[in-house]
Amino acid sequence: MEHPRTRLDAGTYATMGVGLGYAIAAYAAYNLPQPEGLAGNKGEHKKIVAIEGDSAFGFSGMEVETMARFQMDVLIFVMNNSGLYRGDTDTAEKWEERRKITVAGSTAQGGGLTAWALGYETDYQKIAEMAGGIGIVARTADELKAATEKGYHARVPVVVNVIIDPQADLPMDFSWLDMAPPAKKEAKL
Repeated sequence: MEHPRTRLDAGTYATMGVGLGYAIAAYAAYNLPQPEGLAGNKGEHKKIVAIEGDSAFGFSGMEVETMARFQMDVLIFVMNNSGLYRGDTDTAEKWEERRKITVAGSTAQGGGLTAWALGYETDYQKIAEMAGGIGIVARTADELKAATEKGYHARVPVVVNVIIDPQADLPMDFSWLDMAPPAKKEAKL
């Protein structure tokens, strides 16, 4: 980011789900006519780009329909690792086995899906297609480059579903998960 007022961020505490609302606001600020006296569009159209995780996209993915309805040409990249922090498995077959265990309510067979699991390689790009935009899946660097070029030149919302490594083999390591609960204090009257 080389210029001021060109980036909106969810902030330090990762307020998930605000990215698409931010993209709509940025589009409106830069590309829609503004009332007399307000800064904004000076005739130069600006492409708006949103970079989301799959979990964050899930919170507000239907805003793509809003973008399509108002003909906002926003380019959205969904980094899809099939989970909030990481995915549960590295194949669709293993994920389906864990899903069945979860649905059955049994953990005797080796464990079901974790609390941070999302659907395995969910087809997020179809939301754009449903709304009249363009949906693209990218699994390689070449596919991502081609999707970026196509999305940049499109005049409709574009969702690029970027399938990345679920890193299912990595341990969860968050200090707040490992912290001992605070010692209980007796109430004094």
